[in-house]
Amino acid sequence: MHWGRGLTAGATRPAPKRSGPRLTTVSDVESVLVRAVESGDRAEAVRQARLLHPSQVVALLGGRAVRLAEWLAEVGEPVLAMTLLRRALALPRGQVDQAQVLLTLGLVRLSQGQVTAAYQHLLSALDHDPDPATEERVHEALRRIGPLA
Repeated sequence: MHWGRGLTAGATRPAPKRSGPRLTTVSDVESVLVRAVESGDRAEAVRQARLLHPSQVVALLGGRAVRLAEWLAEVGEPVLAMTLLRRALALPRGQVDQAQVLLTLGLVRLSQGQVTAAYQHLLSALDHDPDPATEERVHEALRRIGPLA
């Protein structure tokens, strides 16, 4: 997968064969991506995220990258989802809910059959002071895994 291949600031790229606005620069893609995430337009957000490098996406969205990563995992893009989540973990503590990021990483890993990695992410989520809803989701996922022996 090549994120943002050939797309640089101010550069143009051939228009994709689809309806909708014609996006020719990184700033066009970025602004459409932000609007799509904020409005909950999953399909458009996923489409735009595929055009940018993951570091650009996380820098642009901050903690909202978690929502986008969930959407990417749902449409069969777990590698890109995990890349965004790992980069989101590197953000300063106030910009991202680390427990939520780790929960989402665990759920993506679990959906890929990577039980041990999922278990580790889920346990780490509990170490990052999750809110009650996140904590419940972590415990639910851990119950699905069961005891690891």
